[in-house]
Amino acid sequence: MDRELLRQKTEEHRDVTLRIDSFLLTRLGIVKNAVHLKIAGYYLNCVPFDLSLTHCNAISILGPKEIETFSAYTGTIHNLNLTMDHPGYTKTISLYIKVRLKSFVQHNPDTKVCIISMDNITVPNDFAEIFVGVADELAFCHALYNDDQKATESVGMEAFRRQVGSPYFTLRTDMGAPLKGKALELTARTIKLYCDVEAGAPSQESPVEIEHPDTGAYAAGTISGVSPSTEADAYASITLDVRYSPAYITLLRRSGAEAPGQFSSTVKPANT
Repeated sequence: MDRELLRQKTEEHRDVTLRIDSFLLTRLGIVKNAVHLKIAGYYLNCVPFDLSLTHCNAISILGPKEIETFSAYTGTIHNLNLTMDHPGYTKTISLYIKVRLKSFVQHNPDTKVCIISMDNITVPNDFAEIFVGVADELAFCHALYNDDQKATESVGMEAFRRQVGSPYFTLRTDMGAPLKGKALELTARTIKLYCDVEAGAPSQESPVEIEHPDTGAYAAGTISGVSPSTEADAYASITLDVRYSPAYITLLRRSGAEAPGQFSSTVKPANT
């Protein structure tokens, strides 16, 4: 990305904060066990959970005495070291963000979970480029989900199998054991699965979590339809209304790449 485009993208996404989950940790390329905050010769292991171009909130495990010690450095400038394993780079890179410490807050005394808040003073260009790339991707996913036409387009299942692999998803409800279902139809807002329901079919309007085990993509939603199979006992077609999930939409986009116009970047990103 050239310097001027990076400057424009950085300004565009300056107020964007990413709430880091397993999906975004992977998309950003952050190596979870290789994030350190260096304070006066100490190296604190931490994991970001709120991240932007201007600030970072991270979780660390610190006892009361350690918090008291490090709180003395509030307001001073230190280095946050991120190890990044990103597909845009041929090898793992180590990046340093200069930060000003804001606070150390004990979140849970029983587990010693501490929230470290900091403001970013200087951000390396490599980090900014990775961040704005992911922010662009999320803006596109959000726009696609809110587009009444694009969000209801079905992904071709043959393309899905070629580009992604297994068409099977795991369905978790409050009924107990998870169900395994083969995808019959996938859109950004709905999923239709063919499931073995010998142990009992879930009821409509039940909350549900769905995961694609091979990729870890996940989404949450509700069951909007259950239709017993006319061809096999103890099987049913289950339709889910899916809440917005960038992890799930990114999975669909991988298979949609074979079909021009389907899940393509012709959808205008929302200004969010």
